[in-house]
Amino acid sequence: MSAAARASKKSAHTKALLAKITKSKQGIAAAEGYLAKMVREVEIVARAEKRTITHVVQEALKKLSKARADLEALEKMTLEEP
Repeated sequence: MSAAARASKKSAHTKALLAKITKSKQGIAAAEGYLAKMVREVEIVARAEKRTITHVVQEALKKLSKARADLEALEKMTLEEP
């Protein structure tokens, strides 16, 4: 395989990877929006229930934030490849 063919194949692979990263980031953003809306709605829940729900939501938001950071790091690495 020629160098040009390898570069073209790598470029196509990089573009496909970046497209998947973009789609994943959109999914994370949508989930974050949903959870933020849920947090606002939890304000009206009874105190005992609110504490449990709030903890679960906080953990979910932490996991989403980590997933977003991991995707952004992967995206940066992909864009920096020669």
